[in-house]
Amino acid sequence: MRYCENCSRPLPEGSDVCPRCVGGGENRISGTSRVLLTLLSIFFSPAGIVAGVVYMTKDSKEHRVFGKRMLVVSLVALTFFLICCCVLYAFAFNYLAAEAI
Repeated sequence: MRYCENCSRPLPEGSDVCPRCVGGGENRISGTSRVLLTLLSIFFSPAGIVAGVVYMTKDSKEHRVFGKRMLVVSLVALTFFLICCCVLYAFAFNYLAAEAI
């Protein structure tokens, strides 16, 4: 038995395409949605993490891959933000301590 490369469901007998994925209506992520969700992941990491987890639970392989990418981008952006905050705090603390002396 053959399976759909997109959603991993069994293909009907004699068919080369999945009837669920061929139209692509509910299983496709438009280019605009990809850009907006990626920007959301970068600038508002908690929402990107939640959206990434939600997309990873979908049936479609395309959604799962996109969800994993969103999750990684969100975690990298959040880590970068936290490192910048720590560095800024360290410099500000040292500056204020030097001014107090």
